[in-house]
Formats: sequence, C-alpha cells, structure tokens
Amino acid sequence: MGKKNRKKKILFLVEGPSDKNALEVVIPKLYASVDPDISVDFPTKIEDGREGGDITTRYGITPSNIEGCLNKLFIGPYLQNNYLYPRDIAQIIQIVDTDGIYIPDEMIHEDTACTDKILYREDGIWAASAKNVMIRNLRKMGNLNHLVRMENIKVGSRLIRYSVFYFSCNLDHYLHSDANLSPQLKCQMARDFSTLSSENMDHFLQKILTDPDAALNMSYKESWDFIKEGGNSLKRHTNINILLQRILTGR
Repeated sequence: MGKKNRKKKILFLVEGPSDKNALEVVIPKLYASVDPDISVDFPTKIEDGREGGDITTRYGITPSNIEGCLNKLFIGPYLQNNYLYPRDIAQIIQIVDTDGIYIPDEMIHEDTACTDKILYREDGIWAASAKNVMIRNLRKMGNLNHLVRMENIKVGSRLIRYSVFYFSCNLDHYLHSDANLSPQLKCQMARDFSTLSSENMDHFLQKILTDPDAALNMSYKESWDFIKEGGNSLKRHTNINILLQRILTGR
C-alpha cells in the first residue's frame, strides 16, 4: 500500500487572539466542506511572551523586509514546530485590520484624555498624540500596499500563493459594530461569534456574501482601491466576501 499523501495546508496569518478565536473554527469547516484534502491552520506569532500583534505597524518593518519578517515570525516557526516543509503549504492568507490608516491627516485629532488608547470613530481618530498616529498610519500603509501587490511569498526556495484581506476599521467593528472593545471583550465576543457561525455556516456565509458593507461586485484590486478612498478605512467594510467566494468555487 502506498504512502498516503499529506493534506494540502493553507495558513491564515491574523493579528491577534480575537481574530483567531473568531475564524479558526468556521474557516476550516468551510474549506473541509469544499475539499476534504485541505487542512487550515492559524500560526500564532509569540514574541517576548506575548501572543499576536500587528506586524504591519511594527517599528523597523518596511516593505523591503516584511516578507522576511512574515517568514521569521509566523511561517518558519510553524514549519519547524510541525515538521513540515515549504512544499507542504499550498497557500498563505493574511487577515488585517485597516485601523483607519488611509484617512487624511485632518481626520486625526489630538485628545490628551485618550492617554495611551486610540479611539476610532467613523468620522475620525482621537489619540493623545496625533503625530504618532500619522507616523503609524504611514508605516502600515506602506507595508499593506506592498502586501496587496504580492501574489506569492517566498518561503525557502519555494513561491507560495499569497493574498491579504481586511476588516475595517477592525474585526470588532465589522462583526459587532464597535471598534473600541476592551481586549477581554474582544476575545469573548470572538468566541461567541465562532460558536454561532460554525453552528449555522449557511447563515454566516449569506450574511457576509450579501452584506452591502462588504466589497460586493468588486475584484480583489477594486476592493483595496475602495478602502483607500476618503474615510472608508474607518468605516464598517470588508473584502472577506471575496475570500469566501474563492473558497466556495475552489480558487
């Protein structure tokens, strides 16, 4: 009897525990319903004892090195810990928050009452230092613009299909209409969403695939062009519907 082939692995890279909690049940279940030979994993970035974190806003990460940083912080440790090789990975998908990074600077307001917290509203961002938010936005904008142009990511000597999708202003804003949840509430509501969506996957699919705030009737590129316009990156939008359509059609 021949050796059984390994399942095709698809990796989802997310920003933190709440994103993983919300998606790590329903997304693998959706893939399995389409192709049982696909296995989905959510590699976790753990650094200095902390789980998660937005790699696109991190100081020192630029368009010239972000591909290497994704390998170093996510993909490499995952392959090593699971005794896998680059050839075992069929596709890498990254999910990001837009965090209002594409808004004009005049929509960023200084408010010392915010202390170390950034307050997101659909008409602007409030923070203790408007300058720091502008610097963060430029850094994340440059990194995201680079990632959006990537069709493959090099892992070892192998090119692996890559794409990136967004929740705006963040996952909590899109799923729960609140962009400013506490870390504890973020994780709890994400777990609740995961349970409900996995129990009723058809409802989950239809809700996003028909949501007028999703990138309906847009291509992948058009969905990114749209979120960069005006104040859209602060509003409740997503292009996850494009990802779901790709999964359902086996693309």
